[in-house]
Amino acid sequence: MKLMLLSDIAFAGMTERTMAIAPDIMVRLLVELCRFLTEAADVAREIAPMRPPAVAAFDLACANAALAPTSATTPICSTS
Repeated sequence: MKLMLLSDIAFAGMTERTMAIAPDIMVRLLVELCRFLTEAADVAREIAPMRPPAVAAFDLACANAALAPTSATTPICSTS
């Protein structure tokens, strides 16, 4: 989510010509941002308390559903 927001802002700035960012710098910026977000998520996962198996299974199902093609009537993830 954070990556999408920040990359959308960067690309919007380039498109609207409000930020003069060379394409090679934009690529480097996005690659480094991806690396940072991945590393931050890994650290957060390492220090987080252990989740119960049911919670972990639910989170995995939600993540898999978010990646799968869906129709407009199929909920991605529901707590009920």
